Amino acid sequence: MRINFIHIVLFFIFFGCHSAFTFSQQIINDRVKVQYIFTFGRMFDWENQKQLDTFRIATYGKDTTIFHLLKSFSVIKRIKRKPVKIIHYKKIKDIQNPQILYLERSNNKEIHKVYHTITGKNILLVTDSLKNERETMLNFLPIIIVRLQINQLNIEKEGFKTPPLLAAFSASYKQDWKELFNLSEDSLNKAKEIVNQQKLTLEKQKKQIEKKQAEISALSDTLQQQLALAKQKQEILNSLSLQITQQKANLLSKSQIVKQQGKKIHKQLKRMHEFERKLSSKQKDLQIQIDILNKQKKEIKKQDAYIQQQKSQINQAIATIQKQKLINYFVIVLSIILLFFVLFILYHYLNKRKANRILEVKNTRIRQQNEEILSQRDEIESQRDEIQAQRDTVTVQKNEIEKVHEELRDSIFYAQRIQNALLPDQTIIQENFSDFFVFFKPKDIVSGDFYWWSFVKVENVTVIAISDCTGHGIPGGFMSMLGISFLREIVTKEYITYPSVILRKLRKEIIKALKQKGVSGEQKDGMDMALICVNHETYELQYAGANNPLYIVKSGKLKVESESIKLYELDKLSNFKLYEVKPDKMPIAIYERMDKFTNHKIPLQKGDQLYLFSDGFADQFGGPKNKKFKYKPFKKLLLDNSHLSMAEQKAALEKAFTEWKGDNEQVDDVTVVGIKI
Repeated sequence: MRINFIHIVLFFIFFGCHSAFTFSQQIINDRVKVQYIFTFGRMFDWENQKQLDTFRIATYGKDTTIFHLLKSFSVIKRIKRKPVKIIHYKKIKDIQNPQILYLERSNNKEIHKVYHTITGKNILLVTDSLKNERETMLNFLPIIIVRLQINQLNIEKEGFKTPPLLAAFSASYKQDWKELFNLSEDSLNKAKEIVNQQKLTLEKQKKQIEKKQAEISALSDTLQQQLALAKQKQEILNSLSLQITQQKANLLSKSQIVKQQGKKIHKQLKRMHEFERKLSSKQKDLQIQIDILNKQKKEIKKQDAYIQQQKSQINQAIATIQKQKLINYFVIVLSIILLFFVLFILYHYLNKRKANRILEVKNTRIRQQNEEILSQRDEIESQRDEIQAQRDTVTVQKNEIEKVHEELRDSIFYAQRIQNALLPDQTIIQENFSDFFVFFKPKDIVSGDFYWWSFVKVENVTVIAISDCTGHGIPGGFMSMLGISFLREIVTKEYITYPSVILRKLRKEIIKALKQKGVSGEQKDGMDMALICVNHETYELQYAGANNPLYIVKSGKLKVESESIKLYELDKLSNFKLYEVKPDKMPIAIYERMDKFTNHKIPLQKGDQLYLFSDGFADQFGGPKNKKFKYKPFKKLLLDNSHLSMAEQKAALEKAFTEWKGDNEQVDDVTVVGIKI
C-alpha cells in the first residue's frame, strides 16, 4: 500500500511540473510577441508619422494578456521618439485608426471583418496563429519558439515597405504549419507511450495489491497492533492530500488549455484522413482509365500490323511499275541528249569564228589605250606624292587640334564636377519638407543656373534660392560659383534669414567682386534670383525676388492680399489655384534702379506647393510654329499636374519640355524646383 501511494504522488508531481513548464513557456512567448510588436513600430514607416503626438497600438479580442503586457512595456519604451498609447477594442466598429492592430488568436474567425475594416487606412495588422494566409500581414506561428510569417503583398497594398531584416526572420506558411503538425503528432505519440507505461505499472500494482490482500487476511491479528502507527501515517497522508488538492486546482485551469489544443489537432487529423480518402478514390478512378487506355492501345497495335501488311504489298506493286517507267524514260532522254549535243557543237563552232574576228579588232584598240594609260599614270603618281605630303601636314594639325580640344573638354568636365560639388545636399530638403523635386537641365556642360538651400537650426528656418546668372556655359558657371559662395557667407555664417536683406547684401558683394561702377559701355554681368525662407514652426513664408517670381499652388484662398500677388486658375470648378508673387524689376548687379528689395510675408498651410524657376523653360523655342513656350502655358502645366506627387510632376515637366523642344537646340539653362509643405 505504501509503494502504491508513493507512485501516485510521483505521478501528480510529474504532471504538475509538466503543466507549469508549458504555462511558463506560454508567458515567455507572449513577452516575445510584445517585444516583436514594439520592434515593428520602429522598423516600419507610416505616412502621417511626423504629425503624430502619440504612437497608438491597439488589441482586439476576448483575451487581454497581450494588452496588459503591452501596457507595461509602454511605460518604459517609446516608438519613433513618441509616447506609446495602448488601446483595447471589444467591438470591430470601435476601431479608430491605430498604427498597429493586434488580433487575439481566439478571434481569428473575425479576420475577414477586421481586414475589411482597416483596408486603406495605413494600419499594420499583426495576427496570431492565423491559417488564412490571404488576409495576413504579420502572423505569429504557433510553434514552441515564436516564428514570424509575413505577407509582403498585403503589406505593400497598405503603403508599407517590408524591411529586409524582417524578411530574413520570416517563415513560409505551409512549412511552419507542417512543423507544427509534426510537433503535435510527436507529442501525441509521447503521450501514448506514457499512458501505456502507466497501464503496465497499474497492472503490476494490481498484482501487488492482490498479494498484499492475501497477506492482510493472513495477518489480520497483527494489523490491530499496528493501528496506532497507521493513524499517525493517516495524519501525514491527510496533509499530503491537502497539498495534492491544491495542486489539482492549479492544474485544472492548465489542463483545459491542453484539451483545446488536443481538439484542434484532432480536427486537423480528421481533415487529413478526409484528404487521404479523396486521394485514394481518385487513384482508383485513374487506374480504371489506365486499364481502358491499355485495351485501346492493344487494339490500335493490331490494326497497325494489318495496315503495315497491306502497305508492303502495295509498295511491291508500285516498285515493279516504276522500274518499267524508268527504262522507257531513259531511252527517250538519251536520244534527246544526243540530238542537242550535235546541234550545240555546230553552233559553238560558228560563234568561235565570229569571236576571233572581233578579238583581233579589240586587241589593236587595247594596245593604243595602254599607251595612253601609261602616260596618265606617270602624271597621277606625281600628283599622289604632292597629296601625300599635304595629308601628312593635315594629320599633324588635326592631332594637335584634337589634343587641344580634349584638354579643353577635360577642363570643362572638371569645372562641371566642381559646380556639382558646390550644389547643396538634397537630404536637407528631404528632412524638412514632405516632398520635393529638382528639374535641372544645363544648356552646356557647365550651367549658368544654380539652386541653393540651407537649414538654419538656430531659427528653425530653411532658406532656398534659384538663380539665373548672365550667360551660360563656363562664364555662367563662374558667376554661379560666386553666387553660391556669397550666399553661404551671408546665410550660414552671418545667420541672416530675411530674403530682402540677403538679396541686398548679395548685390553689394557681386558689384564689389566684379568691380562694377555703372559707367556707360561697361559689361552688365549679374544674376536674377528668387529666394524664400520657410519657418517650420509658424509655417510663415518670406520671399524676395530679383526679376524671378514665385508661384504658390494651393487648394484654398491665400490669406494675404497685395497688388504684387496675382491669381491664376484654370476654371472656377478647379480645386487648385495658382498665385504668382511678382518680383522687383532689377537684377543682382549694378543697375539704373538700386532700390531695396521687397520682403513678402505669406502664411502657409500643409499641402501648399511652392515653385521657383529660371526663365529657361518659358524661353525655349519649339512646338509646331517654332515659338517660345511662354509663362501662361507653364502655369497651366503646373496646375494640370499639381494633384500628382512631386516625382510625377518632375516627369511631366521633363516630358513636356522634350516634346516642345523637338529637334531644336536648347536655348538656355533650365531649372525648376518644386516643394510641398
